[in-house]
Amino acid sequence: MLLKKQRRPAAQYLRTSTSMQEFSFENQSAEIKRYADQFDYEVVQTYSDTGRTGVTLRHRKGLNKLLSDVLSGDARFEAILVYDISRWGRFQDDNEAGHYEFLCRRAGIAVHYCAEPFLNDNSLSSGLLKSLKRVMAKEYSREMGVKVYAGQERIARLGFKIGGIPGFGLRRIMVSKDGKYKGRLGDGDRKSLATDRVKLALGPAKEIQCVRRMFSMALLGMSSGEIARVLNKQSRTSEGSALWTTDAVRAILTHPKYTGSSVWGQRCEKLHAPSISMPRQNWIVCPGAFPGLIDVNSFEQVQRNLKRYASDRFWSDEEILAKLRHLWARKGKLSEWLIDNTTGMPTYSTIQARFGSLRRAYDLIGYRAYETTAAACIKKAQMFQLRNKLIQEIRALFPYEVIDRLPGKLRPILRLDNGTIACVRVCLARVVRKTIIWEFSTSQAENGFWTLLARSNIEANGVHSMYLLPPRRWASFYRFKGDPVWLTDGIRLKHLTDLPTAITRSVKREGVLTA
Repeated sequence: MLLKKQRRPAAQYLRTSTSMQEFSFENQSAEIKRYADQFDYEVVQTYSDTGRTGVTLRHRKGLNKLLSDVLSGDARFEAILVYDISRWGRFQDDNEAGHYEFLCRRAGIAVHYCAEPFLNDNSLSSGLLKSLKRVMAKEYSREMGVKVYAGQERIARLGFKIGGIPGFGLRRIMVSKDGKYKGRLGDGDRKSLATDRVKLALGPAKEIQCVRRMFSMALLGMSSGEIARVLNKQSRTSEGSALWTTDAVRAILTHPKYTGSSVWGQRCEKLHAPSISMPRQNWIVCPGAFPGLIDVNSFEQVQRNLKRYASDRFWSDEEILAKLRHLWARKGKLSEWLIDNTTGMPTYSTIQARFGSLRRAYDLIGYRAYETTAAACIKKAQMFQLRNKLIQEIRALFPYEVIDRLPGKLRPILRLDNGTIACVRVCLARVVRKTIIWEFSTSQAENGFWTLLARSNIEANGVHSMYLLPPRRWASFYRFKGDPVWLTDGIRLKHLTDLPTAITRSVKREGVLTA
């Protein structure tokens, strides 16, 4: 009796660069199965990345898990089967793809490219062909990037908006390819058809009035910091009901879009390289793309005023230190908030740029902020501890995936079963004049995500209340009391076990599933 030949265990790695490649996984799996049958392999494990670029390793969870299993010795297979060179990666450094393959080979696990016309047997011919294919894969991504950039540039020159938030005082609208209005887009909404376009339009009257008020004050010669202080005293809030800052006001006063010009190309991030600022002369500006909030002549006069103000008010180091001493003598203390909200003072960012840090400036005038610094460290530790506790409870209750998705950020976020992304934010409580207020900071990278917001109790050892909030544009910092309108727009959770029901209710109500 003939014994059936034992097949060798193998893992397959599948990747698609976009979620619209509906049948790509099936095609890859079919070719891998054909190869496995021919060379007596049996696929016992699958690693995959859906909608992930091959240019970098950073966001490819499947390949990262594959390499981790191989290097840890936990792999239960003898080979890795990949459709072709490009599915392994289109890395812009030719050596990067070879490095990951070498790590697998050193662990005793070979990588096979099933649809390639050569065997990956480490021979001279396979090495040459493999290097050529890697260069071709890299070049494909580069050429595709050039074509995409050219297409986006053409659309931008026609006055349409390409990605990003509209900004304070403006909103996004959807139009057909011939320019007919189809509807207003809310936070996190996307156009319905590939042929549709997005344009900017005027926002709420209250925001328009606030922007025009800024430009009016700037025309009178007021600085960005002074305008921010006036607006805060008048209880005029920025996006997300946050206080105005010098940088936020200056960003509005210097942006051409408030004249009705569509602007694109202020930053560049090609092939997932670090984002860089582009010179102003390289921006794509389309004047008259939509109704402006301010006329062009007034905008140009504001730019001249801002430059003249900056040159007229250039304080020396000693003048800045003298102002800090004077403020300290008047108030009995110093803080970032106090400096930024006192008329006639340089801003916190100016002091930081001049002295390297606010603490260094404090040291030079003899102000000891160490107790304040220690209290801030304790506060941050309490926030981390409470957030970690919340994440652990979520891990225990649900099969949601906790990931660190945002570049350079440690804040954990959740990927839910239906693909929805939700970030987790903790607001610490403190008492100011017998009133409980909560504070928390945000990241612009989290705009458009659902938010699980947890407010701490006074002791910062437990949760006071939790809310599930729909996607929105967030400011960088919030300080609030009671239940503001933007908070009650969400769904309050009595317990974490209510999270799945709240998500279902919110998705139905908002009509938005993912960011």
